[in-house]
Amino acid sequence: MSTLCLLVGDEDDFMFEDFKRALESAARARLGAAHFLFANAATEPRVGALVKATRASWPRDKGAPPVVVLVSMAGGFAPRKLEGQAVTADGVVALLDAAKAEESQRRKDSGSQGEL
Repeated sequence: MSTLCLLVGDEDDFMFEDFKRALESAARARLGAAHFLFANAATEPRVGALVKATRASWPRDKGAPPVVVLVSMAGGFAPRKLEGQAVTADGVVALLDAAKAEESQRRKDSGSQGEL
């Protein structure tokens, strides 16, 4: 598995637990689709490169909206993001499904190259 699904936000925010539960629910719904992780933006700046890859806003300020980034470490699909109130279980599942569809299409397209 080479896909990361990462929730980044302010862990001290009272809503962070809700966002974390949304990620956990999506992980159960799409078991094996990605490595599901979460990080505190204030104390784990090393994940910034992943956030930057999706062109999402870094949630560095207290109470800033969280971001979920979805990245294929194998380049199977373009990096994706959800921000703020879009971070729901359904939103994360839709993000995963869209990435899977793109990856399948890329495989199909690369398999048909060179055919007459």
